[in-house]
Amino acid sequence: MKYLKGKPAEEAEHFCNRAAELAANSKCSKAQHGAVIVKDSMIIGEGWNTPVPDGRCNPCLRTCIEDNSRVELCNAVYAQHNAIMDALKRGHELKGTRMYHAKLKNGQIVRNDEPHFTPCSRLIQHVGVGDFVLLNEKGYCLYTSDEYNRLSYEFHEKEE
Repeated sequence: MKYLKGKPAEEAEHFCNRAAELAANSKCSKAQHGAVIVKDSMIIGEGWNTPVPDGRCNPCLRTCIEDNSRVELCNAVYAQHNAIMDALKRGHELKGTRMYHAKLKNGQIVRNDEPHFTPCSRLIQHVGVGDFVLLNEKGYCLYTSDEYNRLSYEFHEKEE
């Protein structure tokens, strides 16, 4: 992992802000997420977490779950998955792309401490997204997709 500075940090801010705008579209009561996939400085895929058509989100079955357990109860398709599907529907190759992510809580961008969401991290790695960018307390952090996936599993090992 490395922290972005200068022009790469400015680009990260731009694309993470776009991801935050997308996150605002989410109807999730627990957290709103947005993601964009970028290739050659152009957005090729966008997504936000959203329930499947005619899905049940009211009431949310995960409202009382504070950690990231029991994700199978969530009826939403995740922002990262939607961004991947959007890029593929548009005919784009994902190998070597970069994904930017933003999470909103009560309309504010939430800084992520560390990677922890394995359902997304393993798919990101599997489809060939090269890098993943998160905003945390120290700034915009760049992870390779394999590093992001590995760290998400290590996060859960620490919890046990």
